[in-house]
Amino acid sequence: MENYDVIKRLGKGAQGSVFLVEDKRGAGKFVMKKVECNDEAEAEKAFKEALALETLSHEYICGYRELFVNWDREEATMFVCIVMDYYEAGVCLQLMPAHHSDARARARVCVVQKHFARVSIFTPRCDCVQVIHRDLKPSNLFMTNDLDIRLGDFGVATVMEGAKTKTRTTVGTMNYMAPEVLERPYNEKSDIWSLGCIVLDAATCGFLDHGQAQSLLFEVKHKPHRLEEALKEVERSYSKDLCQTIRTMLRRNFHQRPSAVELVQLPYIRSCLQLSQSALVEGQSTASHQTDVKPTTTKRIPNKLPEIAEFLETNFDRIGCQVAGLEEAANVAAATGPVPRGALVDRIHKAMNKFVNNIFVQIAGMECIKSLAAADEGEPEVRSEEVIKPVLIAMRSHPGSKELQKLACETIIAIASTEDYAQAIGQYGGVQDVLIALRDNVNDASIAEQACRALFSLTVCEENGMIIAEERGLEDVRSAMESFIDNPTFMTAAASVLWTLSAIDELVDAIVELKCISLMTVAMANHVENADLVRETLNALGSLVVDEMCAYAFCDRDESGDSLGAVDEAIQAHIKSAEICEAAVSLLAELAEHDDLRAMLVEGGAVEMLTRVKGAFPDDPEIGGKCEDGTALLAA
Repeated sequence: MENYDVIKRLGKGAQGSVFLVEDKRGAGKFVMKKVECNDEAEAEKAFKEALALETLSHEYICGYRELFVNWDREEATMFVCIVMDYYEAGVCLQLMPAHHSDARARARVCVVQKHFARVSIFTPRCDCVQVIHRDLKPSNLFMTNDLDIRLGDFGVATVMEGAKTKTRTTVGTMNYMAPEVLERPYNEKSDIWSLGCIVLDAATCGFLDHGQAQSLLFEVKHKPHRLEEALKEVERSYSKDLCQTIRTMLRRNFHQRPSAVELVQLPYIRSCLQLSQSALVEGQSTASHQTDVKPTTTKRIPNKLPEIAEFLETNFDRIGCQVAGLEEAANVAAATGPVPRGALVDRIHKAMNKFVNNIFVQIAGMECIKSLAAADEGEPEVRSEEVIKPVLIAMRSHPGSKELQKLACETIIAIASTEDYAQAIGQYGGVQDVLIALRDNVNDASIAEQACRALFSLTVCEENGMIIAEERGLEDVRSAMESFIDNPTFMTAAASVLWTLSAIDELVDAIVELKCISLMTVAMANHVENADLVRETLNALGSLVVDEMCAYAFCDRDESGDSLGAVDEAIQAHIKSAEICEAAVSLLAELAEHDDLRAMLVEGGAVEMLTRVKGAFPDDPEIGGKCEDGTALLAA
């Protein structure tokens, strides 16, 4: 301390005080953070952690000038003192116009991109030296005199040990901290959440005041729909790509967030880095980022998978060769059925990772994965992490491409052939990605249909059904049903999803409240000739009406119209289909289990329906038994 004069105290936090000091040796003004320690052992530990920060030498990180331990005689306390650069321009609250004081103002797009890039740049560096900042927030982003940005206040950082999951007392502004900092061990992806909060804070200053913005940051930890509501407003001023990037960073499950290295590979982040002329994108070919012109090659493409894999490896840096090779591999796999894969899966993974910004590589890679998975005879390599993650990263990187979003859903359907594979996709965040595709394409029936089919495939795993409940995904399905109620192929897919979701107790009440039962019965009545739609709807209804509330909703004419009449029409239209008739009598038998509904069922002609179906299938014991059970209950 003898080398510094204290000018004034700038602030006080949970771990110490911050002072503006002047170097007596003539080096100028600095900021000194004094971290209080209970004893010498704690001081030694804190000092060792602070020493690790010296490795964080970077042009966008607030420099650490000096570290030392000091005994304060007046306070009879030991302090670790960290001397840092001082920025007269203040903190990055200036990024947001008066920090949300003017509801009509908003941060300009280029400003958000530039500062997003600056903070993004530091993350891989921190990851490499195993440091978690853990207290990223606007007040820790300092402004230089030329209004550039520097990241500071690593005084509360956690230095990661071998497992990168160390917990310590929570400090700092809670709203910017990741949920796991409070709830469980955390890792370097906790800083990704905080960065997402900072960008969301900047992007919402056009329609939220400071208090509303802080409430939003608190709520998104517990209510994912609040983030979606805010992003709808953000997209009006900014881009779908920015919204998708924020979503990806604000995944509550930190395992589903991008790592620091993965973050700077996202196309939107790379565009920000290019705007800031970052060295992270210097010297890279613009062809790898071009998305409007399909790359081509004049090279001859082999027509056998092992040779194609070798071709892809030999021409790894030639984007046209990668597109053409992957397209040919997809055609070969689709035409020949099960074939030896060799190194092809590894080549797909590498190509999609290297050219993540190029939509043509992503589409060709997914076509190849889909073909291989469809032809698979159970080999696990096509459904490994190396294949699943690139598909999901592509969805997050190109939210505006309808072709890619639809293909990604189709690929997920092909991959999610067993509960284990479906569970793996859910663990990597695939359920949320499919829900976003559905949510963002409510006017595109083909994407909505494939998204619902993907959800149906994924809900073979009950954990994924719970994710849909937590993310309020049922509302997205219902919205699409309202939009496409006259589209029988979509309504068939939606009925399939509702059938599987009927097993999730947390969703049954919501299915009633959202009037999904009435939407299904109306669609079935309007398209009674469509066997697939009728079958899936009857199966879904039969599963739902086990619940008393669902049964009453089905029979309520004000709620669902003439639902019994719709079932009767379905039976008459498909009286020769054992599958449909069995689904119909199962529905009626389940309804008859509810005492208070029996009179209504008899009046609606349920006994006649059961008798008609039994007569149509006199030798089918399964159908006959259900008809008899239902008739007996109605006669009771």
